[in-house]
Amino acid sequence: MWPAERTAAEIERHGITIACFTPGYLTQMAELLGESASRLPIRSYTVGGEAMSRANLDLVQAVLKPPRIINGYGPTETVITPTVGIALAGERSDASYMPIGKPVGDRSAYVLDGDLNLCPPGVPGELYLAGGLARGYLGRPDASAERFVADPVRRCIRRSNQRSNRRTIRRANQRAVLLAPEGACTAPATWCAGTRAGNSSTSAASTIR
Repeated sequence: MWPAERTAAEIERHGITIACFTPGYLTQMAELLGESASRLPIRSYTVGGEAMSRANLDLVQAVLKPPRIINGYGPTETVITPTVGIALAGERSDASYMPIGKPVGDRSAYVLDGDLNLCPPGVPGELYLAGGLARGYLGRPDASAERFVADPVRRCIRRSNQRSNRRTIRRANQRAVLLAPEGACTAPATWCAGTRAGNSSTSAASTIR
């Protein structure tokens, strides 16, 4: 990984307008480079791999001043980013962590209780992701059967749900917001022919479209 100064120099040199980093690295760029980095040709930063705290999001927006920050979220079993959250310049969130957003493409996301029922708005539950999933674990039929389950909402097949102790909340605006740090993920995922991104979440809408 390059030092922040080298990264900024390469962005400037090549006229890079879209760059992807972990939240920790992007925060480090803001801390080490200061507002001089706000003059880089960046139109959009994408973060992923860990949760971005509100404090770090506020710092990056205040110091680096990007027009847009995208938060890409998704367990490996969901085959690249199933949900995306977007923060535009000047926007603030009252959530502790940057929202993980809405499903991308032909995906679905649900906040469900322990019996796989949709949680009412504001009620904690687990985040299930459906659509665009892996077919299972190679050579591990027992693990696949355990973790890939039928979609409890649409009754499709091949959805999986991941149990992670991450908490999310669905707000009335249909965005999912991470309540606990990404690092709090401790248990393996179970996949709901979509996936149960087993996060403890709070819902403000029972499905995110």
